[in-house]
Amino acid sequence: PILRYTVIKPEDDKSVFSLPPIKTNTPYDNTVLQQDTRFNWQAVAGATAYQLELYLATSQPASEAIPSTLRIDEGVLHNRRPAAGLLIPAKETSLSLSALARDMLKQQQDYYWRIIAIGNDGQVLTTSPIKTIRIR
Repeated sequence: PILRYTVIKPEDDKSVFSLPPIKTNTPYDNTVLQQDTRFNWQAVAGATAYQLELYLATSQPASEAIPSTLRIDEGVLHNRRPAAGLLIPAKETSLSLSALARDMLKQQQDYYWRIIAIGNDGQVLTTSPIKTIRIR
């Protein structure tokens, strides 16, 4: 899988997302990941691709940290590297994780996930709210 990131200065943080957040339909928050679990979201006008990112919900070593625009309450995931991710063509708004992507996730762990809408020049248009998924 190929992951692309946009690194911005903190003072520019509010200007990156000009569109409303992406509405995700499934999986619901705190769902247990199954082989057939589908990630489904609403299309974003102007998106040329989407990116699904999954972040380990527990602490990661400092060596794993890289600059990122990811934010959740109290900045819990600031400067985290995704544990897994997928780049999805804009014509798709739904997917199940491949066996390879599922193998990247540790058992008995919780992960945060989000969808990113990517524009024609590789810029981040908007993101979905961050949700939790459980791996059992």
